[in-house]
Amino acid sequence: MPFDIEHLTRAVKTQLETVMAAKLDAVEAEWAAIDPLTLPDVVTWYYGHKPTVLELPSASFPFVATIPARRATVRTGYGWGYQDQNQVVYVDWFVVGADETTADKLCSRYAQALLAAVQAQRAYYGYDQLDFEPGIELSEASRHPKTAAANMFNDAEVDFIKMGRMTLEFGGNG
Repeated sequence: MPFDIEHLTRAVKTQLETVMAAKLDAVEAEWAAIDPLTLPDVVTWYYGHKPTVLELPSASFPFVATIPARRATVRTGYGWGYQDQNQVVYVDWFVVGADETTADKLCSRYAQALLAAVQAQRAYYGYDQLDFEPGIELSEASRHPKTAAANMFNDAEVDFIKMGRMTLEFGGNG
């Protein structure tokens, strides 16, 4: 079997880029009467892991990355030349808000929209999602400099950043 994780990860990224704006609009509309908050469209789409993401200026966010994480084989009795694989793709997102509460809400609502986006399609590049409800983890909000030259002791030059991670598991043989 080929090493398909890059193709699979790019297929997830393409799906998110295609439907995310509509999913954000739907989540925004759902919360409009309860606790309104504008959900900005993704500013930066990224393939892979970017270790310097926290150093980016606030104008680079929201930031969504699709990351090929791992591939494991599944032992089956099918014989040589045919073997199922389990592949894992992370979807990481980072949002910034003027305060901690706004960052918390943005991150949670982004999780809701991203979940709807991946649930809208079961198979990617010939692999089926194994979990309709994939795992989601959210970080704590942290102070973040708005620009590279920001003074972290000046509240006007600081906002808050929060990250989420969705773990997508896929199975099959491509």
